[in-house]
Amino acid sequence: MWALLIIAMFLLLAVPLLSIPGAALLRKQENWTHMLTYLLPRYLWQTLILGLGTALGTGVIGVGTAWIMSRYRFKGKLLFEILLYLPLAVPAYIMAFSYAGFFESGGIFERLYTGLFSVSAPNIQVMNMAGLIAVMSLALYPYVYATVRSSFQMQAPSTMEAARILGASRTRAFWTVALPAVRPATVAGISLVLMETFSEYGAVHYYGVENFTTGIFRAWFTLRDTSLALKLAGILLLFTFGFLAAEKYTRKRKAYHSIPASHTAELQRLSGTALLLRLSLLLIPVLLGFIVPVGLSLYWSSTITVHLDAEFWNILMNTVTIASVSSLLVMGVALLLSHGSSLFPRTLLQTMTRLGSLGYAIPGAVLSLAILVFSNSVLNLLWESGIISVDAARMLLVQLGFANLLFAFLLRYLAVAFKPLESHYLKIGNGVTEAALSLGKTPWRALFSVNLPMLRVPLLVGGLLVFIDLVKELPMTMILRPFNFETLAVKTYYYSTNEMLRLAAPYSLALVAIAAIPSALISLIRLKQRRKRG
Repeated sequence: MWALLIIAMFLLLAVPLLSIPGAALLRKQENWTHMLTYLLPRYLWQTLILGLGTALGTGVIGVGTAWIMSRYRFKGKLLFEILLYLPLAVPAYIMAFSYAGFFESGGIFERLYTGLFSVSAPNIQVMNMAGLIAVMSLALYPYVYATVRSSFQMQAPSTMEAARILGASRTRAFWTVALPAVRPATVAGISLVLMETFSEYGAVHYYGVENFTTGIFRAWFTLRDTSLALKLAGILLLFTFGFLAAEKYTRKRKAYHSIPASHTAELQRLSGTALLLRLSLLLIPVLLGFIVPVGLSLYWSSTITVHLDAEFWNILMNTVTIASVSSLLVMGVALLLSHGSSLFPRTLLQTMTRLGSLGYAIPGAVLSLAILVFSNSVLNLLWESGIISVDAARMLLVQLGFANLLFAFLLRYLAVAFKPLESHYLKIGNGVTEAALSLGKTPWRALFSVNLPMLRVPLLVGGLLVFIDLVKELPMTMILRPFNFETLAVKTYYYSTNEMLRLAAPYSLALVAIAAIPSALISLIRLKQRRKRG
């Protein structure tokens, strides 16, 4: 029963992706030569530069803030426990729109600078690759911060003490002992960052950077060339999996061993100049990644008469409803897969389970195209077989919008929910499940009566993370949404790209507010867990 369930889920998740290569090869080829000669090298280069720059930026911010929070004691630390996660609630495209409006000609920066210094303000251009890297780094550093901080806290204090005894300064001990030990955690966090970077469309398109994601949208919406869009999707897919394979290969070639902490490290108390310096380093990413974008949206909202009419509340309900339903679907499938993996350890079924949760590594635009091609192929097959009529096929094509959207969200964010559950199953071991089965419980009863009570925290954290991602999600919603179905993300993008930042402000504020609540809850849950560990 469970084996068949896992196989069915794997096929359901894998088949749409397998439709990309075949469909790309069989379709028309008119624009491919031009793309190959003139645009593809630019897409490759821009994607590479954006990925490397964002990886460096998030690495510096994430590791730096994680080190300060793990090794020092100071007043206000509890507040920063929450604040440092809040940029996760601000989508990169909202941050991009905010800073573009702030630095525009005649904008807020120019007026403030001229008023303070009575001279013309410098012309600061942020709508370029450097500005995009800065925006992406500020929006995504919490992924690195969360993973690296946990790794720093698991390090034994004796390792740093040994380095100090051998004559190393605090700075040298950090670079030679502490930092190399958290490399796996840093790489894991940066991997998540790169997956989000490769999938980003709103900020990339608005800042005029041409990468694979914008190329896919251009081929699909502007050129109406499905074949070209599928070819670009296939190349981006290879690019993404190539990075993952390279990262895994480099990790295999090096061994990392960490001595578990047997007692809590004595935190260094900060005061004076050292306190001000480190507080400033913690405050900068929070200020630039959350407070400034939210403050700008509040300011722009105050300059117009905001009418929270029926359309606004309808869009808000659309966002919360689709995010909530999709989160429950994703968490349910993740729970079944993780439990099934514990029932069949070290088998092909466990491998299939993990492969089925790799959708997070696939950019949203690629997944959307795969699902569209797959659903259209199924409808064509049903029509050609005489099972349904042409009119029925057209009606189903329209009505499949919500189903395609839910399916895309499941494929994309299953890994976000699956990883915390898999990690918890590894901690408790398979012995708990085996003991329940040996006492006569069925796999279903073992799941609900034994394992589920122990999985409440990872289920809650995973569900909140998925909800945050879904509230902010833009590219898949733009491609797959049914007619006349809008979310806060889509409405914000529409107004902002048409240079109506003031009209976009209420929608962006509502989006950030909805995403900020679960972000704060996650930080409180993790704080409570750290206090339990001592």
